Amino acid sequence: MNDNKRKKILLVVGIILACVLVVGGTYAYLTFSVSVTNGTISGNVECFQIDYSILNDDDSSQITGTLFPSKGASGGLSGKVSININASCNVTATGTLYLNVDSGTSTALVQTVADHCEDKITLETLNDYTTSAECTADSSRMWVSTGTGLKYAVYSSVNATGTPLNVGYITSGDIGRDIPIYSDFTVDKTASSYYIFIWMDGYITDSTYTELPFGGYIHASVLQNQ
Repeated sequence: MNDNKRKKILLVVGIILACVLVVGGTYAYLTFSVSVTNGTISGNVECFQIDYSILNDDDSSQITGTLFPSKGASGGLSGKVSININASCNVTATGTLYLNVDSGTSTALVQTVADHCEDKITLETLNDYTTSAECTADSSRMWVSTGTGLKYAVYSSVNATGTPLNVGYITSGDIGRDIPIYSDFTVDKTASSYYIFIWMDGYITDSTYTELPFGGYIHASVLQNQ
């Protein structure tokens, strides 16, 4: 076989290999990027496992029910998301948790409440401090003038104990849309569980908030790290 013929054969093989690599790389990217919404896809999706459970329901992403004012996050509605990478996959990934607040949620739940003092870490109201000066004398506290009584918290504990992973307020602008409630966490082969609480702060709400409906669902997205 002369040199020119050998070069042509090698060129053809090289082109074929390049095509296989491009197709394979695209397939890997698409299969390793997955979003699970409203519980319609739950379980193995290539390398990722995402499972939901709400209270006593073993397979649901819905957080829907009647809210009663409580002293802390554990007194509200709650749900759980478990995420991990299958043992056979040698990848790492980054996850985000979302809360979709249903458009039927009562707007009375998200009205702005009176000025008050809160714990910066948990957002729990500290009613021993009645002025801004008293409240902010300690850096662990903050004076809140634009908050709502409807809050969310993400914990690694089923009982909402310890330091929360993230907390925030649910406002009127959140009704009918997705809001990220915990972002940029590592997803690996160890199954990690995240507990999401929707709660009504009883220190700053009154009887007009009782038995108002909240509707929503949680979902997670996972993206393979480059």
